[in-house]
Amino acid sequence: MEELVSFKSFGLAGPGFPPTFEGGVAVLRIELRPSSGGKIQALLTITCALGPQSAGTEEGIQLNVGFLNFDHSVSGFTIFIQVADD
Repeated sequence: MEELVSFKSFGLAGPGFPPTFEGGVAVLRIELRPSSGGKIQALLTITCALGPQSAGTEEGIQLNVGFLNFDHSVSGFTIFIQVADD
C-alpha cells in the first residue's frame, strides 16, 4: 500500500461479531508492478457492508487503474478490524 486516501466508518458490526469488527469504505492508493516491468498507480476501494450506517452499500472491492477502471464490485466478504494505535 502506498497511502490510505480515505476511510468512512459504518460503525461496529454489531451483535454476533467480535467487538472490534467494523464496516466501512477504505480507499487506498496502491502501486501495481506488472510482470512486464514498470509501475502503475491505482486506487483500490474496499467496502465492508456491516454496521448501522451501511444501508445501500455493496460488499466487495473495486480497482481504478486510470486507463482501466474495474468499476463493478467483485463480491466477497470483507471486514475491518479496529486496532489500538501504538
